[in-house]
Amino acid sequence: MQLYKVVFHFDNENTKTLHVYGNDEQDVLKTIYVQKDYFEGTNKSSRGYHRINLNQVTYVSVYDQ
Repeated sequence: MQLYKVVFHFDNENTKTLHVYGNDEQDVLKTIYVQKDYFEGTNKSSRGYHRINLNQVTYVSVYDQ
């Protein structure tokens, strides 16, 4: 498994970046969207724990670390 950078984009051009482990980009997207309304994850630089309301997300981008 590899660590991927995931950027959540919101309507007003705000973004939130989290880091998620997965086998590939599609696996990471499946991990996010199987959660239904919320996704919880960490940001390795801030070491915080975040909860994203997926109902407010316009789209999600996944990048290699």
